Amino acid sequence: MRRYTADEERRIRMQAMVRDWTRAGLLDRAETERIDPQLRTDLARTNVLLRAALALFTAVVVGAAVALVTVTFHLSGDTEVAVMLSAAAVACFAVADAAVGAFRWYRYGVEEALGVLAAAFASIAALAYANIGHRAVGHVDLIAALAVGAVANVVVYRRFGFVYAAVAAMVCAGLIPFAFDMSEWADTTCAAAIFAGVFVVARTLYRRMGDEYPGDEYAAIEAAACAGVYLSLNLHALDDVASWLFRRSVPSTGVFYWSTYAAIWIVPGAALLDAIRAKDRRLLDTAVALALVTLVTNKPYLGMARQSWDPMLLGGLLVGGAIALRRWLARGPGAHRAGYTAERISAGDRDLLQLAANTSVAWHGRVYEQQAPATSAPPSFDGGRSGGGGAAGDY
Repeated sequence: MRRYTADEERRIRMQAMVRDWTRAGLLDRAETERIDPQLRTDLARTNVLLRAALALFTAVVVGAAVALVTVTFHLSGDTEVAVMLSAAAVACFAVADAAVGAFRWYRYGVEEALGVLAAAFASIAALAYANIGHRAVGHVDLIAALAVGAVANVVVYRRFGFVYAAVAAMVCAGLIPFAFDMSEWADTTCAAAIFAGVFVVARTLYRRMGDEYPGDEYAAIEAAACAGVYLSLNLHALDDVASWLFRRSVPSTGVFYWSTYAAIWIVPGAALLDAIRAKDRRLLDTAVALALVTLVTNKPYLGMARQSWDPMLLGGLLVGGAIALRRWLARGPGAHRAGYTAERISAGDRDLLQLAANTSVAWHGRVYEQQAPATSAPPSFDGGRSGGGGAAGDY
């Protein structure tokens, strides 16, 4: 059972929408002050920065406590470590649940860190259990860790509503096929099938419930599952990660290889059409991002060498496409077409664009600093003798 009631979840989401509408100018302050008392809850919340700081501090404290127990009691065997981590996982989950009940925290950072650590400790404990006596054959230990991690994250999501825990559970489940000693096409197909199954279930629930709670959670899971299907099939998107984690080599020819090449064009296109038709913002953003990944990995798929001017061409393509789309929408009746407009309505979109602009400037400065040529030291004229005009000095 969820720790927070459905009414509390809806009120919190409506509060966020009212604040966004007020910042965008759709509501004046008097209307906001009249609506706000009706949406208040007794849940304790905090801002993003303090939330991140509390989560980090909690993770450091718990990690230090686990390390202290390990060192104090000289726990070194697989059995001892597995038991200790299992106890830590149960303790973290119990403390998070009790804290939410006692202090009414909601996305406060502390309970989030405890929930994440509970799932992580449970997964690592399963890995240690599988390695007791070094009896693990093949990748059984990794399979056990991923399976337990998937189940533990589902429990955390069902109890606290952390959508990222549901996404983590899906990722753990999708990685399990890669731990088996199967052919390249078999593990890739199985992983894509797992993500596709999650996508279908989440999409069905989202279409049934709409954008309001819990439909918004299913929309996020749906978008993440779509990305999972794509990344499973794109052999060049995560080839370095796959080769490091599972010692997999990426094929360069064959029917399977070119089938995945076709899939990385089909999946973003199909997702984009579905998102436009259903006005699904999360899936729309995901489809656009996946289309960009397809453009970036197109040359490696075709065996073509990357050029220094590739980012410039990609940037020009994106700018030209954005300008053409904006003009096409602006020329529609009432400056919109089928419910889509080029006008900026939500204040959240403005914040997102500002964050992207700041990030690009910071990254550009970092690259410039790395590539800046080293300045040579000025010539030294020390060491000259009086009357010699410095003839004996170093130049």
